[in-house]
Amino acid sequence: MKKGVIVAMLLFFLLVMGTAFSGNHDNNKNNEKVDSEVEDLLEQVDEVSVIVVLEDDYDVLNEYSVSSLNEMDEFEKKKAMVEEQQENVLSDLDLKQEKTLGILEDTDFDFELKRKYSTVNAFSGNVTEDGLEKLKNDPEIKEVYLNGIKYINLDVSVPLINATKTWSLVHNSTNITGKHETVCVIDTGVNYTHPNLGGCTNESFLAGNCSKVIAGYDYANDDDDPMDDHSHGTHVAGTVASNDSTYKGVAPDAKIVALKVCNSGGSCSDADINAGIDWCTNNASKYNISVITISLGDETTHNTYCNEDNTAPYINTAVGQDILVTVSAGNCDWLGASCTAGPSSPACIENATAIGAVNDADSITYQRGALFELLAPGVGIISTYFNGGFASSSGTSMAAPHAAGAAVLMQQFFKLQNGTSLTPSEIRSALNSTGKLIDDTGNSGYSFSRINIFAAIGALDTIAPNITIKNPENNTIKTNLTFIVNISSNEVLANATLEINNTNFTMAGSGLEWNVNVSSLANGTYTYKIYGNDSFGNSDVSETFTVNIDLIPPHWSNNITNISDINNVKKNNVFQFNITWNDTVDLSSFIFSWNDTGNWENITNGSLNGKTQIVSINKTITATRGNVIGYKFYANDSANNLNETVTWIFSIANTPPETPSIVFPPSNMYTSQQPLDINITAFDADNDTLNISYYINGLLNQTSLTNTTFNASEGHFILNVSAYDGAAVSSNASINFTIDTTRPTANTTLNISLTSIKNNDIVNITANVTDNFDLSAGQVIVNISGFNRFFNFTLSGKSAELSQNITINVTKGEVINFTVRVNDTANNFHTNDTIITVANSNPEAVNLTINSTDFLNRTNGTLTGAFSFTDADNDAITDNETKWYNNSVEYNLTLNLTSISAQNTTKGENWTFSVRVYDGTSWGNWANSTKLTIRNTIPAINITINNITVNETQKVNITTNASDLDNDALTFTANDSRFSLEGIHLIWNTNLTDNGAYSVNVTVNDTEDIDSKIVTVTVLDVRDLDNDGNPDFNDTDDDNDGISDTNDFLSGNLSSINTTLTIINITVNGTTNLSKLYNGTFFINITNGTHPIVEFNFTFNENNTLDLGGITFNRTTNGSSAISIRGINLTGINKTKTVFLEKVNTTVDAVCIKDVDTDFSSISSACDASNEVLVDCDNATSGGYACFDTGTRYKITGLNHSAVKELCVDKDGDGYGNGCAAGSDSCDSNPSEYTESGCNPPAASSSGSGGGGGGGGGGTLTATSAGTEKIHFYQSLISGQEIKINVNRDAIAFEKTEFTVNKDLEGITITIRLLEEDDAPNTIENAYQYVEVETDGITDNDISNVKIDFKVNNSWFTDNNFDSDTVVLNRYDDDWKKLSTIKISKTSYEATSPGFSLFAITADKLKQKKIESKITKKAVNETKKTEAKDTDITGIAVAESKKTIFPVGIVITIVVIISGILTYISILGIGKNRKT
Repeated sequence: MKKGVIVAMLLFFLLVMGTAFSGNHDNNKNNEKVDSEVEDLLEQVDEVSVIVVLEDDYDVLNEYSVSSLNEMDEFEKKKAMVEEQQENVLSDLDLKQEKTLGILEDTDFDFELKRKYSTVNAFSGNVTEDGLEKLKNDPEIKEVYLNGIKYINLDVSVPLINATKTWSLVHNSTNITGKHETVCVIDTGVNYTHPNLGGCTNESFLAGNCSKVIAGYDYANDDDDPMDDHSHGTHVAGTVASNDSTYKGVAPDAKIVALKVCNSGGSCSDADINAGIDWCTNNASKYNISVITISLGDETTHNTYCNEDNTAPYINTAVGQDILVTVSAGNCDWLGASCTAGPSSPACIENATAIGAVNDADSITYQRGALFELLAPGVGIISTYFNGGFASSSGTSMAAPHAAGAAVLMQQFFKLQNGTSLTPSEIRSALNSTGKLIDDTGNSGYSFSRINIFAAIGALDTIAPNITIKNPENNTIKTNLTFIVNISSNEVLANATLEINNTNFTMAGSGLEWNVNVSSLANGTYTYKIYGNDSFGNSDVSETFTVNIDLIPPHWSNNITNISDINNVKKNNVFQFNITWNDTVDLSSFIFSWNDTGNWENITNGSLNGKTQIVSINKTITATRGNVIGYKFYANDSANNLNETVTWIFSIANTPPETPSIVFPPSNMYTSQQPLDINITAFDADNDTLNISYYINGLLNQTSLTNTTFNASEGHFILNVSAYDGAAVSSNASINFTIDTTRPTANTTLNISLTSIKNNDIVNITANVTDNFDLSAGQVIVNISGFNRFFNFTLSGKSAELSQNITINVTKGEVINFTVRVNDTANNFHTNDTIITVANSNPEAVNLTINSTDFLNRTNGTLTGAFSFTDADNDAITDNETKWYNNSVEYNLTLNLTSISAQNTTKGENWTFSVRVYDGTSWGNWANSTKLTIRNTIPAINITINNITVNETQKVNITTNASDLDNDALTFTANDSRFSLEGIHLIWNTNLTDNGAYSVNVTVNDTEDIDSKIVTVTVLDVRDLDNDGNPDFNDTDDDNDGISDTNDFLSGNLSSINTTLTIINITVNGTTNLSKLYNGTFFINITNGTHPIVEFNFTFNENNTLDLGGITFNRTTNGSSAISIRGINLTGINKTKTVFLEKVNTTVDAVCIKDVDTDFSSISSACDASNEVLVDCDNATSGGYACFDTGTRYKITGLNHSAVKELCVDKDGDGYGNGCAAGSDSCDSNPSEYTESGCNPPAASSSGSGGGGGGGGGGTLTATSAGTEKIHFYQSLISGQEIKINVNRDAIAFEKTEFTVNKDLEGITITIRLLEEDDAPNTIENAYQYVEVETDGITDNDISNVKIDFKVNNSWFTDNNFDSDTVVLNRYDDDWKKLSTIKISKTSYEATSPGFSLFAITADKLKQKKIESKITKKAVNETKKTEAKDTDITGIAVAESKKTIFPVGIVITIVVIISGILTYISILGIGKNRKT
């Protein structure tokens, strides 16, 4: 016994040790994250300043939309990831709250946050011991290290590195002085009020309105004002960009961004340095930052790169964004004589550009070594001082800004030349390869390059200058033999040469402008161009220009005009004057000069082109006879040489008078005027006095200087007129005219007697007219009551006829005057009047109609005649007469009647109604209506039955009935030949094959029209189980087994079952004899050969008959097996059945049950339709069903109806899913993953509706099925049964509900439904989601132990500042009541409830200490592996691979336990042996 105790104690000791070892292993792993100095310091103080580095995890961006991620570049994605990761980690820490008025300082905290970096995945601040433990145990933490401390480490130096020479370079009109470039100075701050650093005020700087120091931040004091309180930073900034005339910085036009990271004592924390670099990188594009300069370091030296330094990620990120980082190498003050030990931190970082110092004699001072990049002046550097003046300072702190200034000059040049930026490696390479080589092999063993900016830019400049000739312009013409050529260049030239006609002239000038004076040239054409070289030997040749020297004027020839007789030029003649000009250069302009008054006038001028051109001038002669005219031409060439022609002279001859114009009388005029005035006009170009001669009918009537008159009687006359100017006679003007003084005549007639014209009559008036000469016009005027109507006619010849129809539209008694007027061509006229009085008009009967009281005009209607009347004179009707005509024969019995009764009409008759009316003066004419025909009356069928239903073999009887108003003989028919008419009955005797529905159209016909009625006949299919021709409903022994149906509770035999299976066997209580009396409960087994299909207990009695003819079996084994067994309903006897299903699909380990009377083809692929449930074949009961795996077949129990199918729900096709043999799938949207932790893309999620007050969204759930409703049906539940419902709906927060059944139940439906807030009948504040659980067939009293598992989306907490620890499930029962809720994991919860109803998930707002937590950090799977990313200097920080290390302590524990057990057994064995 004692030995057993000892061994047990030994085993317990070993177990404790093993467990402790295992725990220590995990602790050691966590301790590796933490700088040991941090833990040492926490043993002495309450909090320590640290920098916390996080693992990169881009999975945090999965909640971003695809479109928003696509809009980000890689750098923006990294910054977004950093922000999300920082929030995730910080949300788990109790952060120190800022002290506010009236609130004591927060002393109970994990971490006091100082800095969150934007471009590197880290943050800094003060950590407590509790906070450090949380960080060590957080798998998202990569490293926690101590926030280290570093210390701050031009008139001659600037020319030494050739900066002044660089300033003189010009490119695209811009000097290379650093303009538009910005340097970030990370130091003690900058005095931006210094006159040579912008001279800005504090107010302007804080408003962002300074021109030199344009932005910054003070990280040492956490404010927006980086004013220097030490002097070091101002000195560094002046070295870069001072614009003083004496102490000018390397890049005097560059801008400065000041990041103050050091206090007034020159102490600088790593956290603040890193924050400064992070600020510059993050704002580089905003301020065009291309260089960061850092003149500080610690008291260490490095001969190998210190890429593990905590500042390395920040410098790497900056360089990855193409920002050069120059860092002072250190001043070796603490090293004594040895300064060759390498640079200090952070200059030792590989992507930093370490800068050493030389004096003005290029001797190396201070530190240098293997890691050095470049040298720059650093001894006795005079630069801006923080008090406003200048001071001298030495050290590598002065050298680094020289290199920074050099870099911005190179960057400016390259952008102006190429439009793109230099990378840091390109800048370093150019400065290294072109600098002055300083030999230090005797000390450090290396040679170094002291920067030479001008040479470095020269190495970058590979583009030739662009030379432009300013004047003389191309193709210029000169008239002197000397001229000056001026040129300009887009960059400074070292020299320029003019080449003109293969002769060279050296040009004078400097910089961008050059010129040369060219003289002693002869008349002719010259070509010239310019050769030039820039400061770095790149050469260019300008375009080739042409210049002409011209001293010779134009000359003329070929004076040609179109004047055939120069001695016969007359006034108003139009002539063309031509001249041809020629020159050795291009002609320019001409002038045409004219003299016809004694004075010369330049009346026409114009431009000329080319070397030869003809000038043509058209001129109209305006001078009169006897005048002398002269003309000549002038011309200029493009050199402004002028010449003129000789003068040509000619005289003007006499111009005959023009043909006179006869103004009156006009030609072909007819007139009655006597005497006749004759008016003419005549014109002479020479203004001579004219004598006019008048000839009448060929005889000279008179000669006069003026107009005249003519006396004559009627007749036709010809007038000729001519003019004489004393030298010549004009042509004759001639016209015809006629004198007529006699009026025309007119005879008028009317087509109606003057006493018979009535209102509405059409009267024709006709007039025959004649004239001695020619008729001109006619007019008919109708005057009614003083108003005239005019009808105009155009007439010609000596005789004509006027004819006009006129409608009379006045009443009787009115007087009308018809007037005819005619004119001849001499305007002589004649009138003729005819006067009438309008007679009475007869009245008229109109609109005669016949209407029947029967709308179909059949014999049963009364006919009524109707009419209206008109009277042109508007007289009242005083009397009327009516007649009726039947078939055009007057019906005497109806004289003066307006209606005819129905007994007087017969179908087929045509009736006409006739009327005339009287107006007191006269009767109108008889008027007739249209004929009305009496139509046949359609018979009306009177069958009232609509539907007839009979069984097969029964008689169908349709009793006919109809009526006919015309008493016609009627005939009945049906559209189905199986009907026969027996008396008034249509009869059909059905048989066993006539089942179906029939539309029988029964019609009645009176030989003219028909009526019909549709009767629907349904012949029911009846069963004849024994095929004896007598259907079962009529048969007393349906299955012909000799047992009366009254006592036979088992109907049918094997052949009665409907199935495609070939071999079916049935046993009842072990016997295959089905022709027996069965009464009571018996076990029934139906098999396919030797394989059972279904088995069940059945109670036979008068209320329960097992009908084999009603059973249908369908089965398939194609791919997956399925079976449906229909027609065996056990609900009424409270029994269930067992079904057997072949195992066909090896990937499936479950069946889908659809327990309703249906075929297996209706089972859904996801097994989530109504009445469907997926049951694992794990030999356990689920929801009243069980599936047993028997090896080759499944045995499914608890069924009522029986549609079953092999099935697993595998959405992504990877073999994993609900009911799949491979296992379940928590990531069923990704075929390459089946666990939730590795799901990418994650399992499908859906945002649900927020609740009242707080809003919110849906959660990320296991991807199983879309939809907002889950319906679960149970055929029966047994008391004590435990039910579990997996919701499997992405949108619903509920994952699972469980309960215990208190009593036996049947036909239960449970519906779990997501409700939008607007649909919820009652709302609650801060609701995440509303879920309704609706039940049918079950109450709260019927169940107990209700548990509900649910999830909440993490983003709902972070977006709305809700506390995940306060989540509770609420149930509505007359009011909202909180349910007992426990938190299972970060976003998973479980609640208990007394029953089902409406539920709401809510949470409280975060308390003050947790208000900064915005995003709950993701749960991390221990086996998660993050793919390592490329660590090139792209500036994208990457995540290291995490590997799961199998806990060695657990292995040791197991080994120890096994060893102890073996020892114990051994001891017991030894004890037994000894006892023996």
